[in-house]
This record gives sequence, structure tokens and C-alpha cells, in this order.
Amino acid sequence: NNQWALSSAVTCDPAESSFRRAMDLADGTLSVLDSDAVGLTRVWCVYEVYISLTAGRPGFAYDMYTAIDDAQAVGYTDGPAHADELAGAAYEWEHKGGVHAHKATREGVFPIDVAKAALGIRVQDAKASEEADRRHILNAIAGRPSPDLDLAPPRDDPGYDGLN
Repeated sequence: NNQWALSSAVTCDPAESSFRRAMDLADGTLSVLDSDAVGLTRVWCVYEVYISLTAGRPGFAYDMYTAIDDAQAVGYTDGPAHADELAGAAYEWEHKGGVHAHKATREGVFPIDVAKAALGIRVQDAKASEEADRRHILNAIAGRPSPDLDLAPPRDDPGYDGLN
């Protein structure tokens, strides 16, 4: 997408956007978070997580990464990462639980403050540069039909609960 000319790429129904079409072609999504998980306060990022967790096809992965010590990345992965499979198959991991133990050890250093920030998001509080995008996405997450996507979104909705 050309971020300066999105009118042809973004439609009233986020399910028909080029963004969603690109997600449909992907094998999964990755959220890269700063120390405050600010990305998850943005409505398009929330929509990405929503689609990843609810509408992804079998085998569709959702991973979340952040930086630690400004030099190393660490993440929660949907299943073992390639590094887990390689290291977990080594002899020294065999008696510790193999691939899954390596995954647990790797993920164990994910900063708890970032995890808490990510878990503390509220879908209905997500921001957008364009208020119309916010309305459309919140209404889509709430399960409203396409003709109702331009209405004021509900303040609370069971559709938000899976992400809140």
C-alpha cells in the first residue's frame, strides 16, 4: 500500500481491504512491540491480532516479539520456533524436555512488563489516524454486518472480550 494514498486500499469493510487480502496470503503475523506495547493501542494493529486469532486458517501463526537489552529479540511464538526445534533436538536438551523445554526457556526471558502491557489493552480504546477506520474496525470486531460498519461502535461488546 502507498500510505499516502490509501483511499483505494482501505474500504468501509476492513475484511475487503488490501491489508486483509495480504493477511489472507500470509502464513502468519508478527507483532513487534516496544516496552509499552504501544502498537497494540492502534486499531489496525488490534485488527491484525483479531484476524490472526479468530479468522486465521489452520496453521496460521501469530507471534509476538520485543527487544531486550537493545541487542536481543525475544518472543512468544505460536508453537516451537525453528531455533527451538534445532536446539531442542540436541543431546543436552533431550533429558530436559527437548523442543518444548527449549521454547519455554526461550520465552521465559520475555519481559513481564511488556507482557502485562500487551495483556492490558482494551480494544474499544484503540486509536486511529482516521476515525472512520476506528469505527469500521471496532464494528467488524463486534460482528456487525457490513451495512452497519459506519455506525458508532459499541463501548463494550462480547466481540471485544477475546482480545481484552
